[in-house]
Amino acid sequence: MQDATMTSGRRLQLAVGAMLLAGLFSIFFGWLCDVTFGHETWAAFVLEHFGLVIGLPMAAALAFAIVVAFQQTSEGPVSLRFGPLEFTGPAGPIVLWVLCFLATVLAIRLLTP
Repeated sequence: MQDATMTSGRRLQLAVGAMLLAGLFSIFFGWLCDVTFGHETWAAFVLEHFGLVIGLPMAAALAFAIVVAFQQTSEGPVSLRFGPLEFTGPAGPIVLWVLCFLATVLAIRLLTP
């Protein structure tokens, strides 16, 4: 019987594949919006709301990459502790992703004129 856990290399391959798939989906979505709304309309919207159209998906991808990097470099499961609160098991990476995503979104919001 095979072991049901994934190896570290397999997890990294899966994470890189997910990042590439998300990038391809973003490109397809942009192309579809360009065809649907017209190039001038879509380009004006992207330039006016750059942080929304480009920044938020990139923030999600960055948060995902940070979580994957922590999972690859830690010896056990990712766990977080904030005072009396402790997040272990599946909640650890989820809370880490949310915190990284919100921090990046806040930085985008603060730096956007």
